[in-house]
Amino acid sequence: MNNELQKFISIISKKSGAKEDYLASNMLLSLTDAGIDSLASISLLFEIEDAFGITIDDEFLTPETFQSINTLWDVVQSIANKQIVC
Repeated sequence: MNNELQKFISIISKKSGAKEDYLASNMLLSLTDAGIDSLASISLLFEIEDAFGITIDDEFLTPETFQSINTLWDVVQSIANKQIVC
């Protein structure tokens, strides 16, 4: 697992209380099943934005983004990569 993914998993682990190893091996797990409720997801987004130096625009605040740990990670990577290129 690369350092960026490890950092991402660590943030989710702190918010959810789930073990990092469990989350890393269950990336298709929904955020709800990982222990992140709707209120915690807002705090999670702020922490991810701070940790990765990105801004998650409103256009990404969709059910699809939060479908799983993996879909949220894909959005974070996509935004981070666009900001590096610009």
